[in-house]
Amino acid sequence: MNPKLKRKSLGLLNAVGVGAALMLMMPTACGDDDDEDGGGRSGRGGTAGRGGSGGTGGRDASAGTGGGGTAGTAGTAGTAGTAGTAGTGGSGGSPDGGDGAAGTAGTGGSAGSDAGDGGLPACPAATGDAAAAGKLCLHFRPENITAEGSADLDKRGRIYVTAYSTATPGPTTQPIAGAIYPPPGDAGPADVGVDALPVISLEGLPSTTAYVRVIFADNPLFNPQSTNPALRGLMPGMFVGGLLIGDGLQENVPLAGISVTLGQGRSVAMPLTALRKITTQASVLPTVTPLGDGEGALLIGLFRERDPVGIPAFGVARGVACMKHSNFLYNPSVDGGGSALPAVGYFFGSGTFYLGGQLNDFGGTATPAPGALVSVVPGPDGGAPLLPPNQAITVGPTQYSATLPRVLLTAVNNEGTPGPDLLSCDADGGVVVTPPL
Repeated sequence: MNPKLKRKSLGLLNAVGVGAALMLMMPTACGDDDDEDGGGRSGRGGTAGRGGSGGTGGRDASAGTGGGGTAGTAGTAGTAGTAGTAGTGGSGGSPDGGDGAAGTAGTGGSAGSDAGDGGLPACPAATGDAAAAGKLCLHFRPENITAEGSADLDKRGRIYVTAYSTATPGPTTQPIAGAIYPPPGDAGPADVGVDALPVISLEGLPSTTAYVRVIFADNPLFNPQSTNPALRGLMPGMFVGGLLIGDGLQENVPLAGISVTLGQGRSVAMPLTALRKITTQASVLPTVTPLGDGEGALLIGLFRERDPVGIPAFGVARGVACMKHSNFLYNPSVDGGGSALPAVGYFFGSGTFYLGGQLNDFGGTATPAPGALVSVVPGPDGGAPLLPPNQAITVGPTQYSATLPRVLLTAVNNEGTPGPDLLSCDADGGVVVTPPL
């Protein structure tokens, strides 16, 4: 007899569905920043007296706490200026990490170049046809991760940087600037270590805000030009920057905005978050009777809590083939627990994660899918079902991959009306979608 699930317990599948959407929707590249700069920026250097304009100051002060920036430090004199004294310190950064107030005017001196955010080297303004537009110099700060022996986790690959004029670009949105390193077809090396990335400049930025997405593709399967969405989207063995995913995956994750000054260059530190590899396999309890044919796509989400209602996932894995439940029944009397369908995916962050999944039996587009086979167990004292406590992994700060022996599908989602059974498995393990009549 199938356990009947309370609606509250199914909130986890909303987040799992979001993870799947993110995996498939990325046109070329992705990233992770919690905000543009991480804190209030320092006060800008004062403008010059009549002898010339003053040098601009170093921009970023230390990171803000709770969203507020710390006080800006004094702007320094222009690097190229002569006899230009420093402007006085700006006021503290605003809660959204904006610039501190301007310093007072300096005296004398010619204009200096941008001294760079947080003490980064200066980013000289563009010249020629791009001189009137903005410029960014990106300094990459990858997460500290230990490389592994496989080609998809060796921390070597190619970096793809794309800038947009909108925080939510779609597959057909045209970028305003971009760069790839090492360049394809170049006579130089075919890959680079993520810890040895050069500074990458984006010139010709036409507006005062740029939205930059970064993918360092450690995984050689990544192909931004592929017609297969799974090969141009997020996958294990990547470092990403620019996407606001610090609080987990969600629908339509926006890109962080970076302030640009037209006619000037700006140095920016770009954190890169590792998409670590999760490997597991899934079986179905033999006591679970599907409402349909029990065939469809397997999707697994990684959560920070056993009761993930209302919170997003921090990773997602998919079955390597279509799942036919009768072929993957759990059998504890058999060594290894019997047959199981492998699943591979990505997650980000360290610490403890709980895994829960679903077999989408009917192919419903709603989340959670009515009639899906899901991973839940009864909560304490008859409370709402929770993710099984043994479906958990604990990941170290520098760990690049993790393995969970098995995910069990333990119940059927009886909420809602499944509708016609649209999904089935073909002889090659593919998911066949039958159009509704």
